[in-house]
Amino acid sequence: MSAPEPLFHAFDIETQIDRLHARRVALPGGGSVVFDRTEALVAVDVNSGRMREQVGLEETARKTNLEAAEEVARQLRLRDLGGVVAVDFIDMRDAENIKAVERAFRTHLARDRARVRPGRLGAFGIFALTRRRAGAGGVVVRRACPRCEGSGVVIHPDEIALRVFRELRARASGKGRRGLRARVSPGVAEILRGPRRAVVDALSGDSGRAIEVDADPSLPPDGWEVVAE
Repeated sequence: MSAPEPLFHAFDIETQIDRLHARRVALPGGGSVVFDRTEALVAVDVNSGRMREQVGLEETARKTNLEAAEEVARQLRLRDLGGVVAVDFIDMRDAENIKAVERAFRTHLARDRARVRPGRLGAFGIFALTRRRAGAGGVVVRRACPRCEGSGVVIHPDEIALRVFRELRARASGKGRRGLRARVSPGVAEILRGPRRAVVDALSGDSGRAIEVDADPSLPPDGWEVVAE
């Protein structure tokens, strides 16, 4: 008798958890909604995507917004997002379409067991609401990146290369004739050995110090050190 299939595999739960923490959530018609958390609020942006190629702009906006209204309300429950939530729907001109999207969003929000205080769909397509979390804020299976601290932005290798060169120049201008060795990530090493090779060699010649650049794959992209030998 074969062992039973693990529950998480049978129902593809891990994939669903990954989607739960994804920044972008696809909509059935080709659009998407994007979730961004800030200190002040949760911002949700509705995008039409490839749907805009199929129908007119107003109809695209209406269909995408109706799909987004259902999905955003669902994601608020699944992610247990709390505080102020601002949903940026696609702009519409037709008053009936605006009312239809607002009515649909309120209907979907009404299914939430948490306390929700909805606003209205404003002139710029913004629907603001407040929601009180029902629990601890979703399943904790993610943490902020230790390199970018959750910002999603890291320093460009060119900037790291400049910082390393400035350190080399500062060390080379000091007393002594000991050689200098820079230990950097492979991406930064490629810059210092390529486009910046001439200035490194010039610094070595002017200072009378040997300068070596070592590529260390174990270092993070923004990690480096300069030592005297």
